[in-house]
Amino acid sequence: MTWNRAFSGLLAASTLWFAGHLPGQTAPTLATAGPPVYPPAAKAAGREGQVKLTMVIGTDGTAHDITVLSGPDEFRAAAVQAVMQWRYHPYIDANGHPAETRTTVTVNFNLNKKDRKAAAAQPAEPE
Repeated sequence: MTWNRAFSGLLAASTLWFAGHLPGQTAPTLATAGPPVYPPAAKAAGREGQVKLTMVIGTDGTAHDITVLSGPDEFRAAAVQAVMQWRYHPYIDANGHPAETRTTVTVNFNLNKKDRKAAAAQPAEPE
């Protein structure tokens, strides 16, 4: 998976929603994130996809109340598991206090060249 490309797309998706903030408020920003675990069956078949999630970022920077909005079924659980491991710098309200906030993120599953080539070389499974 090309994590750098996926990460930059994710970061853009998770911060754009906050463009109209008020003075003194600070949007939540991603502090730490690792790549999602690519589902083995999807990887072997050469499938890629995106999962869109909505979640609450708590005052401690963890994600909770995660809901899948869209995306292929085979990637949904891996996307939720990945987001549960991420940590954010929380939203800071106008009084300078951390506050919970809801946001939407997109988790991208993209194969790298090597994995695409390996998937293409595998024989098709009988139906």
